[in-house]
Amino acid sequence: LQEFARSLTVQAAEDVAKHTRERSDRESELARVRGELEEKRREAEENDEEAERRRRAAAEERNMELQAMLDAIRGRLALPPQALRRLLAAPGAAPGGGEGDRRRAEELLARQRDAHRQEMRALVAICNQELRRRDCSAAELID
Repeated sequence: LQEFARSLTVQAAEDVAKHTRERSDRESELARVRGELEEKRREAEENDEEAERRRRAAAEERNMELQAMLDAIRGRLALPPQALRRLLAAPGAAPGGGEGDRRRAEELLARQRDAHRQEMRALVAICNQELRRRDCSAAELID
């Protein structure tokens, strides 16, 4: 009876291992087929003239939006605040990676904020040093 139980346990373990391997094989095959499908879809889209025209138009529109933003930032384009908000919130403002762009912008802003803090501390230190120097000379004059 114990031998039969051991035999069933061994067989069950072998079945689990077999099913796990088969499942893994199916998953890798499915991933391969999905990759091929995506590649074929991209190839078909690249060869499609209408899709190319749409991509070029979208890229040109995005380029114009970026140029307008750059001109507004540099002060060469005067925009009312409402128009600037619309421009910055344009649907094409973050093609394919808005979250990544936002993280990068937040990172750059944090760096800028840290640099400003360091500059401010340096200025305060210089001011304090100058005030101390003046206090000493004023104290010397009183003595």
